[in-house]
Amino acid sequence: MAAVPREDYVTDMIFVPDEATGGMTELHRAREPERWREYVHGDHPVVTAVERVVGTESEFVPTVTSSAPHMMARMIDILDPRPGMRVLEVGTGTGYNAAVLAHIVGADHVTSVEVDPEAAGLARYALDRAGCAVTVVTGDGAAGYVPNAPYDRVIATAAVTAIPSPWARQTRSGGVILAPWGSAVGGTWLLCLTRAEDGSCVGRIETRSSSSRCVT
Repeated sequence: MAAVPREDYVTDMIFVPDEATGGMTELHRAREPERWREYVHGDHPVVTAVERVVGTESEFVPTVTSSAPHMMARMIDILDPRPGMRVLEVGTGTGYNAAVLAHIVGADHVTSVEVDPEAAGLARYALDRAGCAVTVVTGDGAAGYVPNAPYDRVIATAAVTAIPSPWARQTRSGGVILAPWGSAVGGTWLLCLTRAEDGSCVGRIETRSSSSRCVT
């Protein structure tokens, strides 16, 4: 992660907590470059796109977020990607996580699917500008991406309450599927499954902050 600058994948305008209102406010790189850089390099999520709550003037709901680096590191550590492995990422977001995965396995081995066309376009632009030839696909991540399957690793950046069957079908035997598990936006747990030769997937649930495990 130290080899991949996070700021290369963050927009010039981000949204940060507003202590006065308890909501979010805009932070522009051109207006406050030092504050922008300090926030982007912090160990917390960075919101790069929002939707305004209907009927309000200042309430926003995050739609694109760069995950906190410590959580990215934990998920990548559990995923255990290795050079040459083929990886499917569900939820491109800003493209930063895809770039880190590409640094490990090789850019031509990473496919990332993003449902939001605008977010996909911005991530694709950022990755191309950084010379990181990740395949960014605009579409429903639940369907995976058949043309580049089978995958050795599948990672989702958004929480799920069920594992889509295409993920299992597109994962090779012995491959790993990792996703935040739960109804909360970020997921309460991390579900890590390994695909068996018969197509079944068996694994464990881990907390987001420790190595506690239970069989699923």
